[in-house]
Amino acid sequence: MRIALLGLGEVGGILAADLAARGLPVALAFDPARPDRGVALAAVAAAAVAGADLVISAVTAAAAEGAARDAAPGLLPG
Repeated sequence: MRIALLGLGEVGGILAADLAARGLPVALAFDPARPDRGVALAAVAAAAVAGADLVISAVTAAAAEGAARDAAPGLLPG
């Protein structure tokens, strides 16, 4: 399973660590404000979600619309 994570703040960092501890490492993540959280980072949100089976958005409510808009071009149909 390929997992993408948008947002690596407090919640996103915890999710990334917990997923990795359970053998489900995040394939790619995107967060321009937090470049080093122990996961591979994509340059843009669309690249992070490209080909992902599961996308987790862990951004603030204020950033949710922008994150969705930026990630949309990389999402699989359906």
